[in-house]
Order: sequence, then C-alpha cells, then structure tokens
Amino acid sequence: GIPAEPLFRSRDTLRFTRDGQVYPSNTEHYYLYASKTYLELKEYEKCVNVSRRALNTMTHFTANNAMWLQWRIAKSLRQLEDYRGSLKYLFEVKKIQKDWYVEKEIAENYFFLEMYDFSLEYALKSALNMGPTDAKFNLYTLLYDLLIHSHPDYAQKHEELVEMIRTGDDEGKRELENELVDIWKELSEEYE
Repeated sequence: GIPAEPLFRSRDTLRFTRDGQVYPSNTEHYYLYASKTYLELKEYEKCVNVSRRALNTMTHFTANNAMWLQWRIAKSLRQLEDYRGSLKYLFEVKKIQKDWYVEKEIAENYFFLEMYDFSLEYALKSALNMGPTDAKFNLYTLLYDLLIHSHPDYAQKHEELVEMIRTGDDEGKRELENELVDIWKELSEEYE
C-alpha cells in the first residue's frame, strides 16, 4: 500500500538542485506518486483526496506538478461520474497544457452530460490539435457518435479511420486523416 502521509510537510519548500535543475521536495514526490498510483489502481476517491490535499496544503510546486495533480483529479472525477467537477479541473489544466488529449477529455465529459454541441466543439479542437493518429482512437470514435445523426457521411469516415487504426493500414490512415482535416475545419467554423 501507499505509506501514510509524510511527516515532513513543513519542509515542502525544500527543493533539490543538481546541475542547474530543480527537483521536487520529498513531500511533493509523495503526493505525486500517491496520486498517480491511486489513479492507476482505479482507486479514484483516494486519488481525488490525496491530490486535493496536496493542492490545499503545499505552498510550492516544481514545474507543472500542480497541473498534473489537477489532471488526475479530473480523470478520477470522470470515473466517479462527476462530469461537471471533472470539467472544472480540466479547464484549469487547459490553461497550461494545450495538448489534444485535454480537449478530448473535455469533449467526453460534455458528451456524458449530454451537452453534444459543446462535446463536438471540443472534439473538433482536439482532432485539429497535433497528436499521433493511433492515440486518437477514442476521439475518432467519439466524433463518429457525435456526427452519426447530423452528418452520417462524415461519421462514416471516422468509422473507417478507426478501422484503419485497428488493422494498421498506415497509408490509408494518413490519407483519410488528411481528408478529415478539411471536414474538421469546416465543422469548426460553426464554433468560431
């Protein structure tokens, strides 16, 4: 199991520096690893609690570590079906982390809240954001679900892309994704 909360909380500002690089304090390390471990073990309430405790008690964080704690809270709250709570943290994360997967998480939370316009807006932003095609498998599945009624022809292209990812059709995948970029841009114009 994860050891009890560290007794060295009063030393949370003590950092280690080596070769000009600043490293997290022992307290910060504890919270980061506890948070990550609870998320990986699918102990979502514990992940939320330890991450919030870190954010509420620590006065200094190294690099973007506070953001990663917020990310884990958001991921955990989603699993606990607190989609609005998850969105609150995701929008904080998005201020720092501009990657596609943050927008995908926002889109998925809106989807579960049945706020389909917002879901589509963020799914399109995510699709247009740089990232490896294979890693966007769930995003393309979400876009299929969002488009199947309003744009069945576009939805079908997403289903084809998902199948190409499954089968490893790299050439077809690149070609289809390039075609989809124009579709995503066209659909995104509605949200500008």
